[in-house]
Amino acid sequence: MEYQEDYPNRHRGCHFGPAHLRVWTAKSRRIDIQAKRFQYTPNEITLKKDEPVVLVFHSEDVTHGFKLKEFDLITDVPKNRTIELAFAPNNAGEFVGQCAHFCGSGHGEMKLTIHVTE
Repeated sequence: MEYQEDYPNRHRGCHFGPAHLRVWTAKSRRIDIQAKRFQYTPNEITLKKDEPVVLVFHSEDVTHGFKLKEFDLITDVPKNRTIELAFAPNNAGEFVGQCAHFCGSGHGEMKLTIHVTE
């Protein structure tokens, strides 16, 4: 059975249009994030406000996801695939993203804290 995404990669709360994505992401800071039952590694990252970043998600065990409502980010992270999620946080503060695809009994505890500084 072929994998079918529940959510297409979404990032409406960002500072770029689709036509500029390729150029924009070429200049962006890249952060690798491993999704594994039931945690993200790293589980905390610090970003600068308005600085372009690409979160590069990997999963080797099951399909996971990532959702961060404050920036309207949501994506699936299929097993054995890499998903890139580009955005520029436009608000400073502490934000907690969570797994957006049920992955087992510890699913609710799977969180990624993003600290955004001025």
